Amino acid sequence: MSEIVETAHLGHPIKAGKLPGRQDYLARAFTKGGETGGGIVAQTEGATAQAAIRALKAKLDALETARHADRRIHPDTGLAVPSTQEYETALHRAALSKAQIAMLQAHAAAGEDGLTAGALAAAAGYRGHETANALYGRAGRAIGDILALPAPQSATREGDIATMLLAFGGPADPETGHFVWVMYPELRQAVNAAL
Repeated sequence: MSEIVETAHLGHPIKAGKLPGRQDYLARAFTKGGETGGGIVAQTEGATAQAAIRALKAKLDALETARHADRRIHPDTGLAVPSTQEYETALHRAALSKAQIAMLQAHAAAGEDGLTAGALAAAAGYRGHETANALYGRAGRAIGDILALPAPQSATREGDIATMLLAFGGPADPETGHFVWVMYPELRQAVNAAL
């Protein structure tokens, strides 16, 4: 490609340039993380780099609209929950650690009963839940980044909660009374298929 024009749209890095030996320009959108981070999401051509980028942004908007139309809205979190296929794609692309994979697998195995932060920590080999909470939140953020999905805002503190991209708050554990995270069924199915 000739001189590269770079921008972003809906969390996707975009690169556009003229193809060698051709009159048109090519614009490509990548998963968050760039060319090496996860691949091409969409591409378009145009008479100029800007025309190709405009067409690509319209294509990304249409993809996003279609994706959201197929998602259900979780009543507690307000999250437009990704489909099983979207989660599965994100799980394949995310650079997850062994501990994060262990937590996701244990969480999926818990089913609708969910797990406390302490149980998630134990699944990853941690004694305290603080490190595991941060690690699990990073897993949620990595998946959300790939899906261009922002984490829901917290109702009790400032900022967002990336774990809410993976799970919602369920009833307290009957034995301990501790807060329980329940994995979205779409993610549960994706974890069982992909990990």
